[in-house]
Amino acid sequence: MSSNNSFPEFAHSLTSKTTSTRKPITISLVGGGGKTQLLYRLANEYQRLGHKVCLTTTTKMYFPNAPELSEVTEFAFHSPLPSTGIAFVYSERLCPIDNDSKVKVRGLSDEQIQSLKRQQLYSVFIVEADGAHRLPLKAPARHEPCIPNHSDVVIGVTGADSILNPANPEAIHRWNEFSMLTKCNEGSVIGKSQIQALVHSDQGLFKGCSEQQQKIWVINRFDLASDKAQLTELAKQIFDEEPKLTQLAVTQMTADNPIHHIFNRTL
Repeated sequence: MSSNNSFPEFAHSLTSKTTSTRKPITISLVGGGGKTQLLYRLANEYQRLGHKVCLTTTTKMYFPNAPELSEVTEFAFHSPLPSTGIAFVYSERLCPIDNDSKVKVRGLSDEQIQSLKRQQLYSVFIVEADGAHRLPLKAPARHEPCIPNHSDVVIGVTGADSILNPANPEAIHRWNEFSMLTKCNEGSVIGKSQIQALVHSDQGLFKGCSEQQQKIWVINRFDLASDKAQLTELAKQIFDEEPKLTQLAVTQMTADNPIHHIFNRTL
């Protein structure tokens, strides 16, 4: 393995994984523990590098109001960005449910994203392909995740704050699925065997990924880790034992420099 701590280098490594510099690249984010934070950090970095970036989701999310967005638009009324920038594109607005006053949007279908790619209106697409209710860990339900078939890179995110701590069902999205997948009981420490099952299993973090898609594991919220050294060693061991993972990044997306460690597969 090799290591560095540069977020620009991490972002560049994702776009360099595509076989053609003229082909738009699609990066899909799944899991829990800070996907949306990572989505915007990547978008800002690609904008800085001169890309036109399209952000979207394949599920539902709150109507975005991030200041870095150049445009928020419905697919039916979409128009290209005039220059380098970040656009969030969705399919429709949804009415608030019950006492939830926040407006949600429904994301784009695989076909809609493909349409934008064919037109080459953007050079980078970043897709939030999973929901976790802002919890640090989750296991996918039967219908999840919703990864676009044409994704080049799939990033699976887990939050450091639940690892090496007793399992709390209220802090894990899809607790029943997580418990069955990892053989974890309430109150049991979430250690190597549980996280290894989540990361390695065909029904886990990278469920539905194809052999052609690059798989990258990101452990976020490192500042909240109960034992940083032990967590780093645990993560490195799991990474070493799963050759299908091409990269491991240990991060804190709320920090000025979000990268603590990046480990790349070396031959």
